[in-house]
Amino acid sequence: MGTEIDVKVLRTLHRILRQKTDLNGRIKRGPATIEVAKRAEAAFNTTLLETLELLKTTRMNAERKQMQLQEREARIEELKNKRNSCESNREYQLLNDQIAADEQANSVQSDEILELLVKVDDIQARAIVAEEQLEKGKLETAKVKNTVTKQLASLQADLDAVNANLQSSESKLPFDVKPEYERLVSALGEDALAPIADNSCGHCYTTITTQLLTELMMKRITYCKTCGSLLYLPEGAAV
Repeated sequence: MGTEIDVKVLRTLHRILRQKTDLNGRIKRGPATIEVAKRAEAAFNTTLLETLELLKTTRMNAERKQMQLQEREARIEELKNKRNSCESNREYQLLNDQIAADEQANSVQSDEILELLVKVDDIQARAIVAEEQLEKGKLETAKVKNTVTKQLASLQADLDAVNANLQSSESKLPFDVKPEYERLVSALGEDALAPIADNSCGHCYTTITTQLLTELMMKRITYCKTCGSLLYLPEGAAV
């Protein structure tokens, strides 16, 4: 004859194990929630750094072109002075051609500089937005950390209470059942126990034999032949 037990003990144990699983899951999600906020903040920081680097490069490019423009304008003035003092038509024409070429190059470069300056303004605006987003990201990270820290403290207190309740309920298990129960809990967690639902194991859904159902009704310790879960009849069960 198998060991007998009050089915209420098994129901209570399963309920507490489920509570423990839920609390452990919520505690585990706390740091993950903080990590999500940190990754978002890091992404905003990367965007800001990339935008500032692009702003720096674009400004330097515009400044370089402005220096080239100024140098070419100075050269044009020199060529004009030479043209005024040239002694032959050929030399005059060559200087005219060079001046025209430089003036055309300056016209093109002026347009390029204007485009770069417009681009600088646009990137500056984007940098301001990126900086604002980063500040918001930092505030959000701090907020999430604070919220999660408070939640974890509360959840840990709940878990301590659940563990104490679990220990108290486990003390009501028959001595010869405890080793197998502990092995099952270590391997299956809350699925170490399973209610009967529609004459099947609530864990693996295998149909329970008539013999096992009979043993359950006689309040005997019964294990599922397929998954090994410790079986029990739920309250108000119709077999």
